Amino acid sequence: MLKIDINRIARKKGIMDATELLRNIGYERHKAWRMTSGRMKKWDMKDIEKLCELFKCSPNDLYVFVPEKGKVYAEGHGLRQLIRMNEGFDVVSYMRGLGGDEVKEIEKKIAQSI
Repeated sequence: MLKIDINRIARKKGIMDATELLRNIGYERHKAWRMTSGRMKKWDMKDIEKLCELFKCSPNDLYVFVPEKGKVYAEGHGLRQLIRMNEGFDVVSYMRGLGGDEVKEIEKKIAQSI
Protein backbone atom coordinates (compact mmCIF):
# COMPACT_ATOMS: atom_id res chain seq x y z
CA MET A 1 0.00 0.00 0.00
CA LEU A 2 1.29 3.43 -0.93
CA LYS A 3 0.68 6.16 1.65
CA ILE A 4 1.91 9.58 2.69
CA ASP A 5 3.59 9.73 6.10
CA ILE A 6 3.91 13.33 7.21
CA ASN A 7 4.96 12.38 10.74
CA ARG A 8 7.99 10.50 9.40
CA ILE A 9 9.35 13.45 7.44
CA ALA A 10 8.47 15.87 10.26
CA ARG A 11 10.48 13.81 12.78
CA LYS A 12 13.42 13.79 10.38
CA LYS A 13 13.22 17.60 10.38
CA GLY A 14 13.06 17.73 14.20
CA ILE A 15 9.34 18.48 14.39
CA MET A 16 7.56 16.40 17.00
CA ASP A 17 3.97 17.59 16.44
CA ALA A 18 3.19 17.66 12.72
CA THR A 19 -0.53 18.23 13.33
CA GLU A 20 0.17 21.43 15.24
CA LEU A 21 2.60 22.55 12.55
CA LEU A 22 -0.09 22.12 9.89
CA ARG A 23 -2.56 24.03 12.07
CA ASN A 24 -0.03 26.86 12.40
CA ILE A 25 0.29 27.20 8.61
CA GLY A 26 -3.47 27.44 8.09
CA TYR A 27 -4.95 23.95 7.89
CA GLU A 28 -8.16 23.37 9.80
CA ARG A 29 -7.85 21.12 12.84
CA HIS A 30 -9.74 18.18 11.38
CA LYS A 31 -7.91 18.23 8.04
CA ALA A 32 -4.51 18.53 9.76
CA TRP A 33 -5.39 15.53 11.93
CA ARG A 34 -6.53 13.47 8.92
CA MET A 35 -3.33 14.33 7.05
CA THR A 36 -1.05 13.29 9.92
CA SER A 37 -3.03 10.29 11.14
CA GLY A 38 -3.08 8.50 7.78
CA ARG A 39 -6.84 8.97 7.47
CA MET A 40 -6.71 11.25 4.44
CA LYS A 41 -8.54 9.37 1.67
CA LYS A 42 -7.83 11.70 -1.26
CA TRP A 43 -4.82 13.96 -1.50
CA ASP A 44 -4.95 17.21 -3.40
CA MET A 45 -1.79 17.92 -5.40
CA LYS A 46 -1.77 21.45 -3.94
CA ASP A 47 -1.46 19.95 -0.45
CA ILE A 48 1.41 17.70 -1.53
CA GLU A 49 3.16 20.68 -3.09
CA LYS A 50 2.60 22.75 0.07
CA LEU A 51 4.06 19.95 2.21
CA CYS A 52 7.11 19.69 -0.06
CA GLU A 53 7.67 23.43 0.27
CA LEU A 54 7.18 23.27 4.05
CA PHE A 55 9.58 20.36 4.59
CA LYS A 56 11.92 21.30 1.72
CA CYS A 57 11.59 17.83 0.26
CA SER A 58 10.38 15.99 -2.82
CA PRO A 59 7.09 14.06 -3.02
CA ASN A 60 9.11 10.82 -2.80
CA ASP A 61 10.20 11.87 0.70
CA LEU A 62 6.55 12.02 1.78
CA TYR A 63 5.57 8.63 0.36
CA VAL A 64 6.00 5.29 2.09
CA PHE A 65 5.31 1.97 0.42
CA VAL A 66 4.33 -1.06 2.50
CA PRO A 67 4.22 -4.14 0.24
CA GLU A 68 1.51 -6.73 0.60
CA LYS A 69 2.63 -9.60 2.80
CA GLY A 70 4.50 -12.16 0.72
CA LYS A 71 4.64 -10.01 -2.39
CA VAL A 72 8.13 -9.47 -3.80
CA TYR A 73 9.09 -6.56 -6.02
CA ALA A 74 11.95 -7.03 -8.46
CA GLU A 75 15.21 -5.15 -8.00
CA GLY A 76 14.90 -1.78 -9.71
CA HIS A 77 11.10 -1.62 -9.33
CA GLY A 78 10.13 2.01 -8.68
CA LEU A 79 8.14 1.26 -5.54
CA ARG A 80 11.09 -0.42 -3.83
CA GLN A 81 12.77 2.92 -3.25
CA LEU A 82 9.75 3.95 -1.18
CA ILE A 83 10.00 0.99 1.21
CA ARG A 84 11.30 2.62 4.38
CA MET A 85 13.45 0.31 6.44
CA ASN A 86 15.90 0.88 9.27
CA GLU A 87 14.84 4.46 9.84
CA GLY A 88 14.96 4.05 13.58
CA PHE A 89 17.79 6.55 14.03
CA ASP A 90 16.34 9.66 15.68
CA VAL A 91 18.72 12.57 15.06
CA VAL A 92 16.92 14.92 17.44
CA SER A 93 17.08 12.49 20.37
CA TYR A 94 20.72 11.77 19.56
CA MET A 95 21.59 15.47 19.54
CA ARG A 96 19.83 16.02 22.87
CA GLY A 97 22.14 13.47 24.46
CA LEU A 98 25.36 15.14 23.31
CA GLY A 99 27.55 17.47 25.30
CA GLY A 100 28.29 21.03 24.23
CA ASP A 101 31.66 20.24 22.67
CA GLU A 102 30.18 17.38 20.66
CA VAL A 103 27.40 19.63 19.34
CA LYS A 104 29.96 22.28 18.37
CA GLU A 105 31.96 19.67 16.45
CA ILE A 106 28.85 18.57 14.53
CA GLU A 107 27.94 22.20 13.82
CA LYS A 108 31.47 22.74 12.47
CA LYS A 109 31.17 19.72 10.13
CA ILE A 110 27.77 20.86 8.89
CA ALA A 111 29.04 24.39 8.26
CA GLN A 112 31.98 23.00 6.26
CA SER A 113 29.66 20.95 4.07
CA ILE A 114 27.44 23.91 3.18
